[in-house]
Amino acid sequence: PSNFRGRGLVTYLELELSSAGTLIGEPDVLRSSGDPYFDDTAVAALISVRELPPPPRAGRLTFEFSSDEE
Repeated sequence: PSNFRGRGLVTYLELELSSAGTLIGEPDVLRSSGDPYFDDTAVAALISVRELPPPPRAGRLTFEFSSDEE
């Protein structure tokens, strides 16, 4: 959400992707941004998308979710 922009929040999530980019299960928060609502929003955003571009390799990956990215 736009109300987080400019706050410098970063959440690190671990997720599992298939070779096609399909999210398997739910992402896990590896490192919190310090704002539980932002962390929950990051997890919910990935769950709602369910499909990402195909990764270089299938499996567990770390994803950085930043409040300052456009």
